[in-house]
Amino acid sequence: MSPSLCDGDFIVSFKGRLRRFKVDDIVVVQHSLYGVIVKRIKEVYPTDSFALIGDNPTSTSTEQMGTIEKNAIIGRVVLHIRRPHLPARNAP
Repeated sequence: MSPSLCDGDFIVSFKGRLRRFKVDDIVVVQHSLYGVIVKRIKEVYPTDSFALIGDNPTSTSTEQMGTIEKNAIIGRVVLHIRRPHLPARNAP
């Protein structure tokens, strides 16, 4: 699967108090080992925890990340803006 988000893209995330996260939501997570990461929800467990997956084949695996608790989710991505392609600069 090719990445939905690329380096330099802009995202807006939102976490409503009553929001229920579901499979395929793209979320921003505060991970204890990897810091702030953006991943897709792969599986939702009854205990309000989640398995995440990256769209990029070289991203951190679900097994490496481990189970993510709901309180680690900063928000769901609600807007994605691709980075602008800047014209090549002429060398001086």
